[in-house]
Amino acid sequence: MGKAEDGKGTSDSEVLNRILLKLESLENDLKGLKEQSNESALDLKSLSENLRRDFDSVGKKLESQAVRIIVLEKQVRKRNLIWFGIPEKDKNPAQDLDTLVKLVQNQLGVDFQPDDVEDVWRVGKKRETPDPDRPRPICLELRSVMKKRQILAAKSALSSTKFAVKEDLPMEERERRRNWWLQNQNVKNLPGPGPITGKRGASSPADKGRPSKAAVPKN
Repeated sequence: MGKAEDGKGTSDSEVLNRILLKLESLENDLKGLKEQSNESALDLKSLSENLRRDFDSVGKKLESQAVRIIVLEKQVRKRNLIWFGIPEKDKNPAQDLDTLVKLVQNQLGVDFQPDDVEDVWRVGKKRETPDPDRPRPICLELRSVMKKRQILAAKSALSSTKFAVKEDLPMEERERRRNWWLQNQNVKNLPGPGPITGKRGASSPADKGRPSKAAVPKN
């Protein structure tokens, strides 16, 4: 009996030793996996930080480019005026020019001649049959900013008519002015800047499909 028990004891001891060795091996494996996991977590954190820095850098560059585009658009549009309500009876731009010249001279009282105009065109898609109730706006490109200012200074004379004239501004600038007006409309009675359509004006260099400019007749 003693020998059998000794043999059994030895066998159990070996089994326990093997189990302990396996447990130790598993513990080492888990430790290694934990270290690898920590390293992977650090790599992921570093990658995330690098991506965020790159994203912020790209965002700043895009914002800077957007500002430059707006500045360039303002330069392109700085001598432009957008006219509303001018009847679209004739597809000839020369007829629109003649109408505007007479309107500025007679209604606004501003000295205005065809030579003050660089170009004139209708904004928007051309209709086969013009809608008399919804004529397309006219973009009037002047040769001087001074003449534009004179016209804008006298535009209150149009308040009793069906005509209106506004500056040709980039969409972002129109939104900024509209937001300012909405914030201050309760302070004093301010004229609204008009609806924001979300579309860039046809005089923008970013526009596609803009109709070609028509030559303005010179005296």
